[in-house]
Amino acid sequence: MSKMTICKTCKKEVAKSAKICPNCGAKLKSGKLKLILGVIIALIIIIALIGSSEESSVQSNSQSENKSATSGDSPANTQNAQKEIDLLNYIGKSKADIKKAFGDPVKIDGAQSGEVYDYTAYDFAIGNDKVVSISVKSKGSTAKGVGIGVVPKDVKAMIGTPTKESNNKNFVMEYRLNNNTISLQFYCTDFRSPVNLITITDLTYGKEKPMEVTKEKVQSLIDGEWVFEKDMNQANLSRYIHTFSNGVQDKHLGIWSKEYRITNNNTIIFHSMVNDISGSRYIDTQYYIEFYEDGDRMEIYTLDQYGDRQFEYIYYRYY
Repeated sequence: MSKMTICKTCKKEVAKSAKICPNCGAKLKSGKLKLILGVIIALIIIIALIGSSEESSVQSNSQSENKSATSGDSPANTQNAQKEIDLLNYIGKSKADIKKAFGDPVKIDGAQSGEVYDYTAYDFAIGNDKVVSISVKSKGSTAKGVGIGVVPKDVKAMIGTPTKESNNKNFVMEYRLNNNTISLQFYCTDFRSPVNLITITDLTYGKEKPMEVTKEKVQSLIDGEWVFEKDMNQANLSRYIHTFSNGVQDKHLGIWSKEYRITNNNTIIFHSMVNDISGSRYIDTQYYIEFYEDGDRMEIYTLDQYGDRQFEYIYYRYY
């Protein structure tokens, strides 16, 4: 017996294999067609879902790549993220310390009594196996928090009034640090231009330490005959001898003289006559005094407002 189905038009039972209803003449739809249409629709839905998933994946990957490119460890981003190095801390460090902190220099230049480790943006002058001077030439490093490109007024706002300023070819602000043992200088084209060079210098390097003496020792050492360093090669040396004895300094065999007194282990006061528009009078001037080479070299000098030597007189003992 053949399988039966219901005509959707007249609602009467007909053979499932019939293409036309024998009762009302209506065309009958094939079940296979329904199946095929159902399969096609299902395939369309599946393809659409796959396409949507792939697009979402592509967008996600693209966003991830963009994020990676933006926040990646490129040299520029790494450099920007790094904290600026304050090179003031490296004065006095050894060559080994410098290589450990910065790696091998780009080049090493010979210098008088030392070497220069060049790292392009900055360099270190080495003397007796320690850093005695540093130059900062480009951005990325600082000294006392100030870097290349900062204008003078901002330098002063950041670290205060300079110890001294000079304006000879370049505008230079100098700060004396650590009890006048370190000089920190900022160079500019003029007082409105940004800093284009920074130097840090150990002022104690290469300087002899004077003899440790008492006031009484100074009084003993100063007695004798002395010649100015600048006069040591004069033909008639006897004319250039200065005799210090019992508080009197004579020059040219007593033709010229002035009194002195030792006031401390490193100070001396000269009592001398001056002549100006007010007439002639005596004044007292304090100098600093130091001895070197077991007492055979004597240095007498004054200090300016910045602690630098001026009016310096260097004597050698004459035997």
